[in-house]
Amino acid sequence: MTTPRFDTLRPASVLANRRWVKNVFPYTYYTASNVFTPRIYQMFESAFREHTNGRQQYMDKHDTYGVTLTRGVDGPLGFFASRGWYRMIARLVGIKATPHLNIGLHHHEPGSENGFVHNDLNPGWFVDYESDQGTVLAQPDLCSYTTGEATKAEIKPRRTIRAAALLFYVANPPWTPGDGGETGIYRQGSDDPERPLEAVPPINNSILLFECTPWSFHSFIQNRRTARNSLVMWWHREPAEVVRRWGADSIIDYR
Repeated sequence: MTTPRFDTLRPASVLANRRWVKNVFPYTYYTASNVFTPRIYQMFESAFREHTNGRQQYMDKHDTYGVTLTRGVDGPLGFFASRGWYRMIARLVGIKATPHLNIGLHHHEPGSENGFVHNDLNPGWFVDYESDQGTVLAQPDLCSYTTGEATKAEIKPRRTIRAAALLFYVANPPWTPGDGGETGIYRQGSDDPERPLEAVPPINNSILLFECTPWSFHSFIQNRRTARNSLVMWWHREPAEVVRRWGADSIIDYR
């Protein structure tokens, strides 16, 4: 069977479930299960395992390990940087996005600490380049995504603000209630991570998606028994739009 070219796939050709659930409390977020066809999902899972094997860096502020997908990513995971996927999600959430995407592969070891409740309305820094897909990925070798610190004086990073966040759960063991590892949904930033209004479980081939706003509070909930894996994506918007809608003080420097 021919392996598809993932960066040119139309989302409609790989989606198994187009009935995504729109939740409106305490803010608008979307959930979906069995998102991709079984064959395509298995390709994503194999690629996730290959990309994370021995390449992950520990992120102590989040008690997790991660790999950033960068310019030139190919194979199955190249789908997530494709023009079709980028546009579909931006239209669904209703955002006017810049071309910039940050895509990370995250791994929580069993017993990882609870995250902190936050809204993801943070800056993201990029170095622009020409792209066949029209999307621009983070390049940590040129500048820090979280601070904009460049590795060379001639590099001029571009500041954007996160506009939408998507978590795709992949390469996880079977999940049962009590395992933990969910993504919690909260009313406010002071809420206890262990007491979410809703908890989205890390079931393979499922998605959590929301616009990043001053109220999009969420957090990782401790995984008590098994590892948790996810592909995490952020779309971005111009800072001026955020300032116009919510004020400059709404932007929170990355923690």
